[in-house]
Order: sequence, then structure tokens, then C-alpha cells
Amino acid sequence: MAACWLKEYGHGAKSIYLLFLVILLSACTTSAIAAEDLQQFWNQFRQAVEKNDKTRVAEMTQFPLETRGPMDSDRVIPVGRDKFVKEVYDKAMDQLEDSVVVGGKVIDKNLREAILEKTTLAPNDQQSADFAFILSMEFTRIGNIWKLSRIYLEEPLEE
Repeated sequence: MAACWLKEYGHGAKSIYLLFLVILLSACTTSAIAAEDLQQFWNQFRQAVEKNDKTRVAEMTQFPLETRGPMDSDRVIPVGRDKFVKEVYDKAMDQLEDSVVVGGKVIDKNLREAILEKTTLAPNDQQSADFAFILSMEFTRIGNIWKLSRIYLEEPLEE
């Protein structure tokens, strides 16, 4: 069908068709590259959390970092680097992230444990080429660099 359409409308239509294919392939390639970059970023982020290297995690964070409680009505509270390193990092890493039942027993996992356990990102972790929602954190790609941009806290911060 496409070949008949191209014959009927000539060279101009062929150019438009080829341009469309190039754009489509480019979008697919960009998305695949972004996913690969996100996994590389995640590996480095996990290593920093594993070492409890707050300075390195702060380098991988966009400031002011947005924090918010779990409710839609909770206000977004921006946090600077110093407050993140001194207060928010530990509060976030120690908060309950997940509970699982193993052998009839409930086992709680904090965010730090959940991060360390999540070695490979799932396709649905990345919402778009520039945005990912992983556990209780949001990451944004700014230029070619991924950054932690928002974290949801069990207990919202006070201004």
C-alpha cells in the first residue's frame, strides 16, 4: 500500500515518508539510550547508597530537591543540599518502603534495603525518556544527566 501511495505522489512524498521513518527510528533509539543511561545511573546511585556516601548521592541530586508526603494534599517542600545531607537523606533511607510476607511472617524493608535489592530497573520504572519513578523517588534527566529530583517521605517535612 505504501509503495502505491509513493508511486502516485512522486518524489516529494518519498521524501516526507523517509523523513517520517528517520524521525521514528531516532525516537526509538533515543528511548533505548535513555533507558541504558538510566540503568547506569541507577547502578552508581545504588553504590553510593550502599556505601552510605551522602556526598555522592547529593552530587546525583537536583537541588532544591522536592520532598513531599504520601498524600496528594501534602505540599511540596524544597530542600537544599545541606538539609538533604544532614537530615533528609537518613530520614528517607530509614523510612518503610515495602512489607512482604515470608513464611507467614511480615518482613519490613526500608528504602535503603529496597534500593540495594533493586539491581535491575523494570521497563515501567522509566515513564518517559526524561522521567523515571523508582520506589518512592522521582528522577529527571537534565540534558544527558539523570538526577534525583523528588522524594516522597512517610512523614512530610515542615517548612
